[in-house]
Amino acid sequence: MIFTPNMMHQMNSLELRIQNHLRSAIDSLNTIYQCENDLDLLFGVKNTTSIIPPPVNFLSLQNSETVTQEIIYPENFSQIIGSTIKTKRESLGITQNELADLTGIKRPNIARLEKGTTYPNMSTLIKISQGLKISLIDLLNLT
Repeated sequence: MIFTPNMMHQMNSLELRIQNHLRSAIDSLNTIYQCENDLDLLFGVKNTTSIIPPPVNFLSLQNSETVTQEIIYPENFSQIIGSTIKTKRESLGITQNELADLTGIKRPNIARLEKGTTYPNMSTLIKISQGLKISLIDLLNLT
């Protein structure tokens, strides 16, 4: 096969797009790893890979390597996070629609989060904390 200048240009363009995509993916992974490390520090566990409600007694578990007792999650965990989201959003003077635009999360989902009727996943928590310009720790109201 003979490569023409146009073919070479297209290959270079494709290579640049792939490199940019990979850089973006690596940046996203680094953000996720940092959040997981923050959660590990908060909950006193290792290798956190998703968000679950923190145990009621999580502060007493921070220095323990393993947990041998039953962990009890607060029933109102989603309401606590929802209240934090709403309070911070209102303090910034932005609407649910504006927060939806900032985060890429649909406005009805923002409303459900604020009402505490749904548990957010890690991706949602990251987007919300970035949209509200607060740390994940502050969003989880654990400081």
